[in-house]
Amino acid sequence: MRYCKKCGTRLDDFDSYCGSCGTKVEDSAYRSSDYARDDRANDGQDKRTTVEDSINNITDVVSQNSESFLCFLLGILSVTVGTFVCAIISLVFGKKAVEEGQDKDEKCATFCKVGRICSIISIVLTVVAVVAVVLSVIISVVLPLIISI
Repeated sequence: MRYCKKCGTRLDDFDSYCGSCGTKVEDSAYRSSDYARDDRANDGQDKRTTVEDSINNITDVVSQNSESFLCFLLGILSVTVGTFVCAIISLVFGKKAVEEGQDKDEKCATFCKVGRICSIISIVLTVVAVVAVVLSVIISVVLPLIISI
């Protein structure tokens, strides 16, 4: 647990400013021994990601590796909207990203993998739906004709 250096108010682990006096919280804010022990175990490195860092990561991927991002975007779209065409185009962009070596960058590789997985899931669901429709047509139309003969 951390405490504000100025007013002594208890701070949450992720607070950047004191809720009581508004002082900017630094890493050297007063902490309990348990919290300080956790920091020593991590060599003092803060591995949390802020929203701003996440947005910067996404904009980096979009600007430098557009194929990876398009693979991701179309893969997510194919699962949510259920479009088979988006899934196929996503896989094409994923292949192009891999050919251009964009999967060497960790962020781009993650975007590419998620897009490809979503696309494959969408294709499998589409195939299952088509098979279900064909079977229902066979059962409801063809089977009664065979039985009536």
